[in-house]
Amino acid sequence: MTTAPKVTPLRALPPAEPVLEVRGLSKWYGRTHALDALSLTVQPGEVVGFVGPNGAGKSTTLRILMGLVSPSGGTADILGQSALNGSPNVRSAVGYLPGSPALYPRPTSRECLRFLQRVRGIDCRARVAELSARLEVDLEKHIHDLSRGNKQKIALIAALMHSPRLLLLDEPTSGLDPLVQREVERVLREAAADGVGILLSSHVLSEVEALADRVVMLHQGRTVLSAAMADITGRLVQRLTFEFADTAAESWFEGVRGVAAVEAHARHVEVTVNGSQAAALDAAAKHGVIAVHSHEQRLEDVFTELIPERAA
Repeated sequence: MTTAPKVTPLRALPPAEPVLEVRGLSKWYGRTHALDALSLTVQPGEVVGFVGPNGAGKSTTLRILMGLVSPSGGTADILGQSALNGSPNVRSAVGYLPGSPALYPRPTSRECLRFLQRVRGIDCRARVAELSARLEVDLEKHIHDLSRGNKQKIALIAALMHSPRLLLLDEPTSGLDPLVQREVERVLREAAADGVGILLSSHVLSEVEALADRVVMLHQGRTVLSAAMADITGRLVQRLTFEFADTAAESWFEGVRGVAAVEAHARHVEVTVNGSQAAALDAAAKHGVIAVHSHEQRLEDVFTELIPERAA
């Protein structure tokens, strides 16, 4: 029988103190700079989207935080203690989902999760039952008989089942069908509402946009964007197409607040708006607009603007 390591409870943190604080984290592989002085924080109950192209340094960061890779410089604290010394106190408070989860192939899913429960020394049966029902997992199937998506579900349950205070998630919905993806998003929102800090690395930018409070974007190991999602949303460019009953004129929108560009095509006018759409909508209403189509810029557009296409 596996003996669980003795874990001393971590001290309670003041509400304003982050569950994760990274300062100047760097990693060199020979002459390759995989991570260049990364600094970020995750507050209790906050979801931080961690995005960037392949090779940007996202997975390297998560591996360093889990003690699987040694950094070349910098510090990282989880719940006020160093994450870089492999402390079981720290690891017991973290739920980690790697980008390519490795599960023992022979046992059933239930046996695999029971083993992890014994290692942690925590009774997780109720949480496992809840999550397996919500994610539609058959716990009696052997790991080697599971599809990629079902293996991903087991890895997610393993990361969540012990009610961690920090989640480090690398592509959490990879291989999952859309309905299960939505359920995973609900589970993560509930965790954040309970005060769990979440660092979410994902190439599914719509998922980051739906879940994240803040976004940290990496390119070649360096931070190219760190901003609140609300601030990003407020700066997004929006394109509006107005349809009128008769021939329209560009002059109707000249000098209108927030309008950056106007192009008229017979009965249609395409307007580019920065910030609020209110003034442009008011201008269109004065001329008898009969239909409006909105084409809002998404986080993916910000991603492609800030990062060269060759690096995506």
